[in-house]
Amino acid sequence: MLQQKIQEVHSITLSGVSIQEALDREVRKRAAKQKVPGFRLGMVPLNIVFDMHENEIVSSVLNQVLIEKVREIPEHKGSSKYFVQFPDPIHVKLGVTSDLPVEITFVYPSQFPDTEWSDVLLPVLDEDISEDELRTFVERYLQQFMRCEPLETPRASQWGDMLFVRMNFKDNQEERSVVSKIPLVEGEHPEYAIEEFIGIEPGYMISQRVKIPHFLSTVPSSKALAGKRVNFSLLVEDVQRTVACALDDKSAQYTANCDLKELLERAKLFLKKRIQALSYQIQKEYLEVKIFQMHEIPVSDILIKDYARDLQRQYEANEAFNSLIPEDHRQDWYQEIARCVLLKKMFIKDYALKNPESCTPTSGEILEILDAYRRKVNASNESVLRQYLEDSSFNELIQDIIISDKVMENIVKKCGRQPPVKILPSVWKDSSFVQQKYAELSEKLTQDLSVSAYIQEIPLSNVQFLPHPNHQNSDLEIGIDRPLEETEGMLSVQGNSCTEVILEQKISFQEEGDPSIKITESEKKEGNVIV
Repeated sequence: MLQQKIQEVHSITLSGVSIQEALDREVRKRAAKQKVPGFRLGMVPLNIVFDMHENEIVSSVLNQVLIEKVREIPEHKGSSKYFVQFPDPIHVKLGVTSDLPVEITFVYPSQFPDTEWSDVLLPVLDEDISEDELRTFVERYLQQFMRCEPLETPRASQWGDMLFVRMNFKDNQEERSVVSKIPLVEGEHPEYAIEEFIGIEPGYMISQRVKIPHFLSTVPSSKALAGKRVNFSLLVEDVQRTVACALDDKSAQYTANCDLKELLERAKLFLKKRIQALSYQIQKEYLEVKIFQMHEIPVSDILIKDYARDLQRQYEANEAFNSLIPEDHRQDWYQEIARCVLLKKMFIKDYALKNPESCTPTSGEILEILDAYRRKVNASNESVLRQYLEDSSFNELIQDIIISDKVMENIVKKCGRQPPVKILPSVWKDSSFVQQKYAELSEKLTQDLSVSAYIQEIPLSNVQFLPHPNHQNSDLEIGIDRPLEETEGMLSVQGNSCTEVILEQKISFQEEGDPSIKITESEKKEGNVIV
């Protein structure tokens, strides 16, 4: 066990003279702005001002005097925090000089021994994906989509069909033509709008004199016509039926503009990246468990109690916490998790101090985190940057986020690797009951994991295998090079260029003499398009 100083208690005395001098300054400052009926501004007696704001004034003054006193104590240097115990009750009155005894506990960061990280073997998931796993995944992906097929015998449109229409807008100076697909399915658009297109055949055409709404000046293709009256025509060029996509070349071509073989290759690369990201997440959790179980490292008990109170305030109204942790275990849970989390925080700071060259945040990393925060809270760049520069707590939070990520990434690179496995036991399974519940609340991987099961449970809502419009070669790019929890957004694979048309915006046009007619406009989109 390491012999180290983690906390130290000192008894000091705050000078009554210093307290009264600070009280006099604080009360006079407030009296200059205090408004009281019967007194002119700045002429209110000091004792009245003190009585009106006694608690605030005493608290502020004691804090000022205490800070100055603490700076004189040699033990203050090297401490990470200190806790103050005042006598109860506190007797501080204006004009009454009396010394005040105070007990201060200085808390020092825990010290960690150097570790030979190359001897630590991290778990690794097998990235080798079988043909059956790959085809099952791609089939599940394709089954989300419906594609179009020409009709064997021309007929009028029905529910479930796809209309190919050409809309033309023309005035004396401008003419625009827009080709669109209109799916005749429930949920895409209001039913009354779709019903207008049921029972029509290719060649059907309507023309009207309409006014383009002014708000369309923000739409590039409509900007020149916004606010003008134009001749509008709509021509139904084709009616096709829709069929469910399956594991075949036609479906691959429709959803990703490639044949099935290439789509399978793209999916294989995508899955490999996902498994790599999952391995990294598991490796970080493995290190977290290892730090949590450093029982030989002492942690200040007063620091644990203080953090345990914070955890209690955070979780006592949390339904998930109350359902997971029995009431008679909660106090023990707060205490143990407080110790574990504090241990991890101190370990990361200790490692970063010992390895500044690889763990110090760069300006680029800071700006990247600030930009992510700005987008999350919908704030301006200026306000977020000002908050970072002026708010020390926010500044420290941003620094801690970056340092924690860099420390874990640095350690993972130094560690050894276990042989790849298809099924990985949860790294939390053998930890304490308290730590297991912490992992569940933190949504970590708490069950044994099968790579095959994971592949088939990947949510498909944000997965897209779409070609890049400027692609000139066969290189593929999938945006996963970070931990799994950071890669839940849209993932795209680059391939050959394509043009798809989507129904983008429903616009109400007002026909001259008949304001009830509504026509749906769509715009031709180039590049990556969600089908």
